[in-house]
Amino acid sequence: MTKGEPRNILSLLSILVLGGLTAAVPAYAEDDSLEYHEFDTGIAKRQTVIPGFYLGGDIAEIAVVHIDANDNRILHMFGFDGTGWVSMLEATLPPSVLFVDVANIGGRDRLISYENGRLSWFDPKSAMERPLVAVTSNFNPPGESEIRHVDVTRDVNDDNRDDLVVPDVDGFWVFIQMSDGAFADPVMIGPATDMSRIYGADGYRYDPWSQSRVHEIDYNQDGRNDLVFWNAERFEVHTQDEHGLFVAKAKTFTSDVAFDTDDLSSLAIGDMTGRVLHSLADLNGDGVGDLVVNSLEGRRISKKLSSYEVHYGKPTPDGGTAFASEVGVTFQSDDRIQLGMEQHDFDGDGQADVMLTTIEVRFLSSNPWKRWKGFWGDDIWLGLEFYRMEGGLYPDKPNATRRIQLVGDPSPSEPGWVPLDLVLRGGMHENRKTQVRTVLVGGWGAFTKDWWRLSEVSSENYPPVF
Repeated sequence: MTKGEPRNILSLLSILVLGGLTAAVPAYAEDDSLEYHEFDTGIAKRQTVIPGFYLGGDIAEIAVVHIDANDNRILHMFGFDGTGWVSMLEATLPPSVLFVDVANIGGRDRLISYENGRLSWFDPKSAMERPLVAVTSNFNPPGESEIRHVDVTRDVNDDNRDDLVVPDVDGFWVFIQMSDGAFADPVMIGPATDMSRIYGADGYRYDPWSQSRVHEIDYNQDGRNDLVFWNAERFEVHTQDEHGLFVAKAKTFTSDVAFDTDDLSSLAIGDMTGRVLHSLADLNGDGVGDLVVNSLEGRRISKKLSSYEVHYGKPTPDGGTAFASEVGVTFQSDDRIQLGMEQHDFDGDGQADVMLTTIEVRFLSSNPWKRWKGFWGDDIWLGLEFYRMEGGLYPDKPNATRRIQLVGDPSPSEPGWVPLDLVLRGGMHENRKTQVRTVLVGGWGAFTKDWWRLSEVSSENYPPVF
């Protein structure tokens, strides 16, 4: 074994098969129905792991991509043969490949890769790449030791087909996938993303679309989501037509709601105060998008007061959307700084519930040693507050709470480590994002994975959220 090139062991810590879908769960989850599998993925400094149904079977394969000692781009595919995980395919990708992703194209999962000027898809039968679309991206790898997973696939028109959203200098090239698997001519949608801000290293995907703050709401109330973003002093919207395509020329509109910027990271610099556009989403289920402002007040950490203010939207006579200047509902957490807000129908009643992620101010205002440990992601408890919508209304106080802990074992050099100051700047780590949703969509308060430990406020072992 070469020094500096550790052998990576991919541990699918208990394989859970549900309706043909394979998912990894932690080794310490106690369930007799789960099986533990571990296999060797080879020697590499960095590896990118992307599951997908590449070979057309009932259980997903695991694609592992890395750069070897000779600077070759190596692809391995591992599949489950009924008893264990074995190598199904090994191939060499072109030397100019910069990043990879997975997309469902024509009903089949395809490993796609970007090299200067085009996206290609890997054909397992011929072990060769096939051209997909011609496109230019401004993505530059932050290092030469790995091929990053950059998320360039997203169903932007809600037709259950993966579209392509490729970042470039002035915004995103959006390719809509048609019913035959081909892609329509691209449309440029802004704003541009800062590709230097690569969060979630060590194999976790980078999502430039979410970072660039492109929102999806039905602006003109025609039953189709449109793409909206803030551009310095106004909103710009690309409406969706009856064919699922987006109009290239954007409409503009303004708002009476006051906020300073749409850059969430602004709350973590300077005096850490301000009002920031958090999101556009239909929170009250009336078919009209609403506007959420994240507010942070107070000069001292111990005196900080954070809240999310919802300004409900209403149709305009000209067929657009306007946001009420008055606040419709405020989510405020006592003695806590709010780090994030998620919207999801957790109880399955057709209404959008809200979850807040919070941190107690004592973790940020304690003695210098504890504060230093906190900002390095060590032994920090985060709170989850759930607001259940009933009859189109939210309660004044959360219906339920949970706590999750950022375990202090991982170091800055280990996979899954995210410093707390990164979280405060608005960075989204894929592992954190997936973990929270895995826990909550299922409606249970006890599930653990990697560097997250979930602990219940209730004494019951597995209490439902509501």
